[in-house]
Amino acid sequence: MRPSNKPSGQPSSSRPSHHPSMQPTTQPSLLPSMQPSRRPSCQPSRQPSSDPSRQPSIQPSSQPTCLPSSIPSGQPTTQPSTQPTSSSPTSVPTAGPSKYPTTSHPSLEGETQRPSRYPTARPSWDTNNYQSSHAYIAYTSNLTDFEGLYKDSLIFSTFSYKGVNVEGTCAAWQTFTRTALQMPFDDIFFSQVSAYYSIYDYSKHSVRHVQATCSRGPIVTRLIGALRSGGEYSNLCDGFTWRVFLCNGKPVLCINCKRVCVKSVACPGSSFITNPCQQPLCADGRIAAGAIASFQYQYKILYPQFVMKPSLQDVTRSSILIQFSTDKAGTVYCAAMEAYSMSTTLGEVYSQSAHIKVTNSASVAQLRMENLKPDTTYSVICYTEDFAQHSMTLSAARQSMLTATTQCCRYIYFSTTFPTISEISFYDTVSSIPRFSFILSNAPNSPVKVELEIFNYSCNSDGNQSMGSASSTVVPSSFRFTSTSDALQGSFTVQGYEGCYLIKSTATSNDYYLTSNITVQIINPLTTSAPAPTLQSSVFSADGSKLLVTFGAATNRPSSSNPTDFPCSVVLEFSDSRTASCRWTSGTVLTVYLNSLSTCRPGDILSVR
Repeated sequence: MRPSNKPSGQPSSSRPSHHPSMQPTTQPSLLPSMQPSRRPSCQPSRQPSSDPSRQPSIQPSSQPTCLPSSIPSGQPTTQPSTQPTSSSPTSVPTAGPSKYPTTSHPSLEGETQRPSRYPTARPSWDTNNYQSSHAYIAYTSNLTDFEGLYKDSLIFSTFSYKGVNVEGTCAAWQTFTRTALQMPFDDIFFSQVSAYYSIYDYSKHSVRHVQATCSRGPIVTRLIGALRSGGEYSNLCDGFTWRVFLCNGKPVLCINCKRVCVKSVACPGSSFITNPCQQPLCADGRIAAGAIASFQYQYKILYPQFVMKPSLQDVTRSSILIQFSTDKAGTVYCAAMEAYSMSTTLGEVYSQSAHIKVTNSASVAQLRMENLKPDTTYSVICYTEDFAQHSMTLSAARQSMLTATTQCCRYIYFSTTFPTISEISFYDTVSSIPRFSFILSNAPNSPVKVELEIFNYSCNSDGNQSMGSASSTVVPSSFRFTSTSDALQGSFTVQGYEGCYLIKSTATSNDYYLTSNITVQIINPLTTSAPAPTLQSSVFSADGSKLLVTFGAATNRPSSSNPTDFPCSVVLEFSDSRTASCRWTSGTVLTVYLNSLSTCRPGDILSVR
């Protein structure tokens, strides 16, 4: 090759550089340019220099070069990109698996909800399905057993599920300890405490339970006293340490636990404890815990007890007599009950009872129950009560119950009779006509019909009968009674002519009634003088303000529909006859009205003038 005709004008420096370039180009161009440009072309040579620069640029370009450099940079970027840069994973994993799993044991089947699509910062707990959990089913089964086993008891139960108290609230526990454990009567006391605890730990797949009973009276009393007052107490009883103390001002009952209010002890399920008031501290648990506490009570026997149980001494048609003795003074109530049943209460016995006060427990007492039905079976039940009103229980009274049947039979008797009456005249008023009456001794069990018949008979010993008896009659002559009849009495008049008569009663019923008869003589006041009525009785009224004077036959009192008062001294003679006033209230009854200054007393003499 020939050089160009002319060299470049001047060299760039007076001296050449001390060192040539490190490496020449691998191949020179075949034909050099006529004149080299002062600046390199925009494109680098096809081969890079042997050594790249030490450090890459701080930020790479948004797009990589067509070919990466032969040696990558020393460190990767801090954060990888969201999506991988290649469609296929690398053939070799970046690291080995960990030796132990980092997650907890899997939950039991059915114990958690279906997982959400995206996890939350804190996993949620499902407390809505607690009723189908094995823990709750076992808890309710034990609660039913407690209720059946301890009849006379007060029971509190609580159930906590995964940190949430779902049964037996804090408020209910406070009410129970403050009020329910307060016995209302001095003859009731707590005799025993029983408890059952069950713990299901879902994180450990474990189940624990314990049942304990304390039957030592002094310890039971102090445990319950501490629960009621908010105090502290602990003691060993029947193989277990029972403890009562306060957590956050609320009472706690536990077995074999420590006296601390930390989460590892005071939370339900962390120990055998009844503490439904610890909710905020225990909200993150993975435990189901049931607690049942039963407080059994008994009755002190403060009432008199029978030393000699009631026994039958006499049974008549209308009464039953029993005798008994007691170990202390008090009152004995006995009732003869026709329709006694096991549901009968002491109140019902009291309402039908006769009673007697026993002041000397060493003596034998007797009590008669009267106004009973004839030919009727009764249950005789007695209970006692001391003078402080501590009553025998109905179950104790049943242990001395008797059965007795009254003697036969029901009967009909005439309660108002007149041996002699006058023929009824046209001038007689209704109130002046003598009225006879009869009474049924007892109400019938089935309907009864009472009929009255009149027969004539001889007034004289020679047997001659009175005449005109065919026209004599009883008005009314028929009466009907049932078991619900308000009155068991009937009244009637005898209407007829002069003569002697027999009035006979009959009863038609499924119940047997004894009947009775009476006699009456009818006289003609124009031809025969009636015998003077005799004084039959004189009694005080219930309030003591009146005397009721009864005559054995109808009197010739003034006939008037409006009887008036008159001085009693006209008819009677007694201490107040001159100051008292009298009034005829019927043909046989004279009522005496006493004033406030009356000196008349029971037992005084009263006579007819």
